[in-house]
Amino acid sequence: ERRGRRVELCAFVIAATVAGLGFWSAYLIATGARAAANPYILYASLFVNSAIALAALGDLTVVLRGGVYGGQRLARHLWRMCFALFIAVGSFAAQGLKALPAILPAPQILLAAILLVLFTMAYWLARILFTKWARTANVPA
Repeated sequence: ERRGRRVELCAFVIAATVAGLGFWSAYLIATGARAAANPYILYASLFVNSAIALAALGDLTVVLRGGVYGGQRLARHLWRMCFALFIAVGSFAAQGLKALPAILPAPQILLAAILLVLFTMAYWLARILFTKWARTANVPA
């Protein structure tokens, strides 16, 4: 248990540092002190750094609570994995129009893929956090 607490504390420090540096970089881009190749870099940076800051706060609450168990732990893992999948699908969507055959309605398929990831994450988070499903599921010890 002590080792797990150290790992979570290190994860918090690393995530908070990365988020802080990311927000500093976004500040430099926003004020014009640093040039960005694409005007949307600022928005993407703010979005990703906000998610990193949220993860850092989650790590801090785990340290302060002394750990998470059951549904809370599963929900924490779920949103992190789905966020990574969301980033992967979004990255493919940025270049996907070139990769998909011309006969397919590419923008609609790519938008549907992104929305599918978000709706799936929302469904499972609601099911885990707001129902008794996580407590009553047969999970081997």
